[in-house]
Amino acid sequence: MIGWLGHMRPEKAPLRFVEMLQHLPNSVFGLMVGDGEMRPAVESALLALGLQRRVFLTGHVAEPEDLVGAMSIYCSTSDSEQMPIATLEAMACALPVVTTAVGEATRMLPASCRDCAISMAEPMLAARLADRIRALLHDEPKMRQM
Repeated sequence: MIGWLGHMRPEKAPLRFVEMLQHLPNSVFGLMVGDGEMRPAVESALLALGLQRRVFLTGHVAEPEDLVGAMSIYCSTSDSEQMPIATLEAMACALPVVTTAVGEATRMLPASCRDCAISMAEPMLAARLADRIRALLHDEPKMRQM
């Protein structure tokens, strides 16, 4: 289960998470924890891409710790961050993290895992996030490093 946590606002890029999931095998599911102004657009994108059965939308959850614990990998898709709290929370739960390289996100990762921060300049950014997740799913030692 690949997880996303945040307010569904444009700068958090929840549609990028949806787009990223279409590049992963059908056996990989998504969990989006949060709500906000972009939820209708996320729901529409899930339907348009045929992903509605692969992605669980929880809405707002006051204390998401149990849901974070259900994730295999946490993925941050934000366009802009300073020090992303949700990423810190995922790391505190010993989750591997794949993130866009914004704000302090890259420096927050262990040095050996900084390739899990994908540059915003990457063409086909959602596909590159999916590539890194796919690689992690097949690399248990690296997942444990994080």
